[in-house]
Amino acid sequence: MLKPSGTFVLQVPFIYPLHDAPLDFHRWTQHGLQKIVQKYGFIIRQQIQIGKPLETAGLLVNIAISKTILNWLQQKNPALILGILAPVVVLSVNLLCWLFSLISPMDDIMPHSYRLVLEKQ
Repeated sequence: MLKPSGTFVLQVPFIYPLHDAPLDFHRWTQHGLQKIVQKYGFIIRQQIQIGKPLETAGLLVNIAISKTILNWLQQKNPALILGILAPVVVLSVNLLCWLFSLISPMDDIMPHSYRLVLEKQ
């Protein structure tokens, strides 16, 4: 339970491109979160989108690479030999996405998470 005027920090993952804004209330988009928290008597003091599109894309690529290698390992797939390249590929993806995101403007279409600072009314 949160007492009136208490502060609540909420952060949720979100790694799907934003669409149907501002009418998409069924996923935890910034618009869906606003509607939910206001319904339950919270005032939004701060709302932040975390991650530029390239950072989120890099995150997804690296997760996909890692999971693929784990699957190959479980299946004893001969393609596992390619796993030796994974550290170089993952590092390259991280560096490229990070560097390009430095020169890219902030864009709220594809954050990897949202953080809200809320106050209970």
